[in-house]
Amino acid sequence: MSSKPEITKVAFPVFGIAWHTHINGTSILAHCGGGGSARSGIGNSIVITHYTPDSQAYMRLTIDTMDQICVGVAIGASFLGHNVDRNQFDPDVVVIAAVGNEIRLYSAFTGRLLSKEHTLEAEKAGVNCVAMSADGTMVLCGCESGRVLSYKLQGLPQPDPNGEEKKGEDGDGDGEGPNTQEEKEEEVYAVTELIKLAEMVSHEKAVCCVCFRPGEVASCISSAKDGSCREWDARTGKMLAVMQCSAGPPPAQRGGRKIPHQILVRGCAYSPGGDFVYTCASGRRGKAFLGKWKRMKPDPAKKMPAFLPVENCCVAECPVSAMSMSGDGTMAAL
Repeated sequence: MSSKPEITKVAFPVFGIAWHTHINGTSILAHCGGGGSARSGIGNSIVITHYTPDSQAYMRLTIDTMDQICVGVAIGASFLGHNVDRNQFDPDVVVIAAVGNEIRLYSAFTGRLLSKEHTLEAEKAGVNCVAMSADGTMVLCGCESGRVLSYKLQGLPQPDPNGEEKKGEDGDGDGEGPNTQEEKEEEVYAVTELIKLAEMVSHEKAVCCVCFRPGEVASCISSAKDGSCREWDARTGKMLAVMQCSAGPPPAQRGGRKIPHQILVRGCAYSPGGDFVYTCASGRRGKAFLGKWKRMKPDPAKKMPAFLPVENCCVAECPVSAMSMSGDGTMAAL
């Protein structure tokens, strides 16, 4: 712990931030944002900074997202769907980004795009938040439409390391191989693709946060602007539990007109063992509350809820926009 915190100033509004500790002891910080006008010179970008174990920055990458704003990032270690000898190779460190209505995967070491830009199906629903499973095999995203989508990573065939052009069945180069320079570059960078597994539909408003249960691929949670946090089976899309959050008393009436009390659950997280869920809820104005929910034993009769609230305390006098839980579950950053 440093006795004097270091604050890094950036030239654009930050919408998302993620921190990852690499197996070699270094740390990787990714933040994203933008939204400024062309005249101001403020662009839209993702910045990836690498730190030594003593918190000294030694490498920084900037990814220009052009006219699309990245509003959420996550970092995970993954073999990107490829079958490799886990005893001989280390997983890649991947930055997962929510850009417009797409999910993008970038290398944390080179900044290269590792997956083709994946447009959500059915409707152009913006992606608000993303997460990767602990084993690096699945990606989760929460959308402005209230949908939660899960994907598995599937490795793509890679070009010959000698740079030879792929040929078709007739051997004349007119088959499946890339013919233009653009196609060749796309194939080099596209090392994995996202295969949709499930669509989780129950939230009535925009999803703010998603995360996987530690040490388990199947279970995940999502929180939204409808005042709830929900647990799902990420493989099937089945809803497992609902936690209806509270944020203190409703606002006072004005001029005899009742003001609806909308609760926004901006953050959610599992405890390290997955036995507890933490939520951060607030109204559009007013105080923010950190809630703690305990997982109950399965009830065959289904008379008891899957989670019971055990604590709900005020943590800020103003609304909180994001929450992150430390790896050991002892601290929450708001």
